[in-house]
Amino acid sequence: MGTLRYSRKTATTKGTVVHVNNFGIKVRTPVGEVVRLKCEHPMTLLPGDQVQVKLKHRRGHGRDSSRIMDVKPIGRYRIVGIVQSQHRSSGVKLLTPVGVTGIGRIEIKKMDKSVVDGQLVVAEVIRKPTSKSKNSRWFATNARLLKNQREVANEVALTRSGIHHEWSNGVSGELPGLPKIDAESASEARRDLRALHFVTIDPPEAEDFDDAVYCESAKGEFRLFVAIADVSYFVRPDTAIDNQAAERGTSIYLSQAVVPMLPEKLSSDLCSLKPKEDRYALVCEMVIDKGGSIKNYKFYEATICSKARLTYNQAKKFAGLNLEPATLQSLQNLVQVHECLLSARQGRNALDFEIPESVLQFRKSGEVKSCEPSARNFAHRVVEECMLTANVCAAKLIRKHFPKGGMYRVHDVPAYSSVMELSRFLEGYGIEFPVQAPEVSEYSRVTDELVNKPRLLQALQSHLLRSLEKAEYSVEAKPHYALNYPLYTHFTSPIRRYPDLLVHRMIKHILYRQGKTPDLKFLKSMAKESSYLERRAESCWRETMSWLKNTYMKTRIGDVFDGLIVDVKHFGFFVQIQSPYVDGLVTLNELKSDYYVYNEIRRRLEGANTGRDYSIGDMVRVQVVDADAELGTTYFRPASSSTKQVRKFARRR
Repeated sequence: MGTLRYSRKTATTKGTVVHVNNFGIKVRTPVGEVVRLKCEHPMTLLPGDQVQVKLKHRRGHGRDSSRIMDVKPIGRYRIVGIVQSQHRSSGVKLLTPVGVTGIGRIEIKKMDKSVVDGQLVVAEVIRKPTSKSKNSRWFATNARLLKNQREVANEVALTRSGIHHEWSNGVSGELPGLPKIDAESASEARRDLRALHFVTIDPPEAEDFDDAVYCESAKGEFRLFVAIADVSYFVRPDTAIDNQAAERGTSIYLSQAVVPMLPEKLSSDLCSLKPKEDRYALVCEMVIDKGGSIKNYKFYEATICSKARLTYNQAKKFAGLNLEPATLQSLQNLVQVHECLLSARQGRNALDFEIPESVLQFRKSGEVKSCEPSARNFAHRVVEECMLTANVCAAKLIRKHFPKGGMYRVHDVPAYSSVMELSRFLEGYGIEFPVQAPEVSEYSRVTDELVNKPRLLQALQSHLLRSLEKAEYSVEAKPHYALNYPLYTHFTSPIRRYPDLLVHRMIKHILYRQGKTPDLKFLKSMAKESSYLERRAESCWRETMSWLKNTYMKTRIGDVFDGLIVDVKHFGFFVQIQSPYVDGLVTLNELKSDYYVYNEIRRRLEGANTGRDYSIGDMVRVQVVDADAELGTTYFRPASSSTKQVRKFARRR
């Protein structure tokens, strides 16, 4: 490797701090770029602060050398903190921040007297810069007690990103005037499909049901109906509800909580396809042949009445459910059409990684009881294939009628640098991977080669995934690389994604010339903004889960587990254990039996004297040493005979 050089080109731009944690900050520039910076500025930085940033381009490594030149701080901010007295004789209460660093003394002005020292609260803090110090003086007010670690994790994730979940007065004022659902007096253009046996299939904790499915079979073909909540009927452009939905961009899912894109009256009531209740929907009706090809399709407004609300586990074993015969027949048809669509998916070599997510179970107290990997069954695939097919039809319709630009979900081919790194990495395992514009089938080939090596496949899937670009929204009708579709959009979740709502409005404009012709400049702006807001929501979810998992692992210090090495770095290696389903780090400091050298090409640590090495895909027995919720890391060490002593020490802590 050659020496990294800095280019002489620099640029200065304004930006907004959008995320703060213990590792640093993220600043978003006016053009939408998110720059990562270290917290080296003497002034406290928080989400919402306006900053002046000097951008320095570093060849091959983005802008990690950029720095902040000036700060215009916001005056108010929400924060999570621990209450503590200044000293016994003083009546002053202080708040010690949790989840962010760099904030000085915070005095609590107003607080419920029932809150005592050591309790966690979320409060509004007011910053008053002082002339005698570079730091600011802080005052906390409106402190609210957080009852358990689940609430703490959710609030820390939101405050780190400066996200507020209160609705504006304008939104509250519009809710009473929302239109009613009246199937009998609906317009003639809205078809009455209440006799069809639609069902919703969702996770057990779901409260909003934005899609329902129904399927008929005849003459070797399937007639598939995907009904999506008609959000655009209730949420009109340029209203307060619409403006705030655009600002949020997406619903943010946390642990047993959500910051919804739409008010609850819409998301959980009027727009939710509840069972046994009339609801308005925008329907995509498709004819699918046995090969999984779409023969034709059409969109229209309809009134439906879902016959049942099923969870994925119920749908998996639907034959034993107490449902009407016509509902059971539709479910059987859905299974069959899913098999056809899945066969077509496999035929086009679309990516299909099976990487479980962590599922947390909680005690009544709100503390984490367990953390296990999620399990997918065929009911998940049934719904997924139906939604994918409807999204493709929506993309085709928009491309046909809006050739200059629409709203699409695009996924670019992997960057050359990422593919080169992946190719070198896989070479160490005897797997060839092309570096010049690889077809998506090359990823499928790699997983096929590893099918008889399940541990290595499990470890390498995340590396394959990281080599891909992130999907985003665009007005350009470009392909979706991972799904291997020439055209794709998001149509099926307008309750929780703003781009889907825009797609619904575009479809209605095509059908009825309803509303204004979509403005291309507006669509470009919303595509960029929605892509950013989606990534922010994902970051909040990851931070919430990380906080809770590491808080839970703090209670497991001293316990021993068998784990799989999933990544190796120059500073140590990462181990994934299955139950609880968490990742942790073994640092070089814990490898005391030898001097280990990092082999960058083979991605492994090699013992200089013993010949022992640690490689991706190896099984290793580890012991929990520590867990840090704020840093989001669990620390392991290779298991030793001192297990009982460490457990005893952990309990004393």
